Amino acid sequence: MRSTIRTTLLLTLIGIPRALAAQETFDPAARAKTVAPLLDEQTVLVVRLDVQRVKIAALLDEVAQWIPEVRKQTQRIEAEANMVRSAFLEAGGRELYIVASLADMDFRRETIGFFAVPLPDDTDDRAMRLLFGQTPFDAVDRIGGLLVASTGATMERLREMKADPRPELAAALEAAGDTTAQVLLLPPVYSRRVIEEMMPDLPEEIGGGKSTVITRGVRWAALGVDGPPKTSFRLVVQSEDAQTAAALRETWIGILRLIGRIEDVQEELPTFETISKLLVPDLQGSRLTLTLSEENGGVAKLLSALKPPLEKARQQAQSNASKNNLRQIAIAMTAYESVRKSLPPAASYDADGKPLLSWRVHLLPYLEMQELYEQFHLDEPWDSPHNRKLIERVPPVYRSFGSKLEQEGMTPYVAPVGEETVFSGREGTKLEDIKDSHADTILLVEVSDEHTVVWTQPEDLPFDPDQPAKGLGGPFPGGFNATFCDGSARFVRLPQDPGDLRALFTRAGQEKSP
Repeated sequence: MRSTIRTTLLLTLIGIPRALAAQETFDPAARAKTVAPLLDEQTVLVVRLDVQRVKIAALLDEVAQWIPEVRKQTQRIEAEANMVRSAFLEAGGRELYIVASLADMDFRRETIGFFAVPLPDDTDDRAMRLLFGQTPFDAVDRIGGLLVASTGATMERLREMKADPRPELAAALEAAGDTTAQVLLLPPVYSRRVIEEMMPDLPEEIGGGKSTVITRGVRWAALGVDGPPKTSFRLVVQSEDAQTAAALRETWIGILRLIGRIEDVQEELPTFETISKLLVPDLQGSRLTLTLSEENGGVAKLLSALKPPLEKARQQAQSNASKNNLRQIAIAMTAYESVRKSLPPAASYDADGKPLLSWRVHLLPYLEMQELYEQFHLDEPWDSPHNRKLIERVPPVYRSFGSKLEQEGMTPYVAPVGEETVFSGREGTKLEDIKDSHADTILLVEVSDEHTVVWTQPEDLPFDPDQPAKGLGGPFPGGFNATFCDGSARFVRLPQDPGDLRALFTRAGQEKSP
């Protein structure tokens, strides 16, 4: 349940809600008055979420466009998230405030503030208390017309503190607009003095000048977010005066230029120049405003520019997760060798020499899956009536992160099988018989969807020394993931010299690996 709460809040914060419900009259002063009793001079951030206006199905549909893997779990996530949202609304909640204060930051407990929900005095708050009981906070109590969830220390501070007038709160809420989510940055006055004393001058790389460009240029900032069919992001930054706002805009542009010159940014985000142009705010008196919406085309341009690098980042994350799977399998292989005095053969065989079950089945006890292993009839083939029933129980470590296949029980993790490889013949290879460098001898590889196999089936990748690249190429462009006999895992580039590639697969050829 706790993970559900966190997931719902995270999706609400980063997502783009759709299909707005009927709303009350927009009154920023009233909203400010609601949460003002809990603010003091150390408050730095206030987030307001209109929970009524969030439609989980539409939100998940939007997220799935950027993270396709979500589609596989949409039904489960939607059911859990709707359960939390419904419980919140049925408990009397309509809006949720998240407040961050310098006084409450505790990184050991992963807390930086507290939650607050406005509830009328005559509302039975037991249901909301139970809901808050699933959060990381250990204290839930009423303070005025708000039910607050926080740590015990924060609750004690809130009860005893004297609220600090923050007149900028109402102005920031008004600037953010009547949106589904408002994120308000409220820099404390004393923090400005600290910055000016510790960093009187800004780096020359971003244009130099006095740090007052920042401290006086950002009196407060407000971000309002709304969703499809009229997606919009509106950022307003209030400065001390028009001159300071103009100076802040130039500094902003300088920071974007500096970021664009960073080599890693150029490599990982080649569209940054396009993105940076979209992120230059307009100067409107003493304010900087940046609006990205469906009407001005800003949202479409931004998403178009972000899509290639986000897709690349997603593939990299999937590849890293896959390499972690391979490392876990390699560790299990080493444990198997330690007990059995050899690595597992590619398959087990019956008395007539017929292959029965894959090495992946016999590795189960070393992957902490003894119970599943014991359910197999080891003297029957993988597709016997009994063993076939176990195919759908493919262990998570054998599942592919990059696969687009819907068929259950398939795995991309296979052994290169051949006379010169680690998997040759019907007997398992001893690690001491691998004469080439263990760090440069491939143990297992990840193949593309086209070459995946049923995980229990004694089928792998035949290695052809004359065509060492045959059948290779994983789900990620440019090569394939592999784990080596030393337990490491890395991405092997393709194409490459056949001799160099052959050297990676042979166990005792004494070739010089690339």
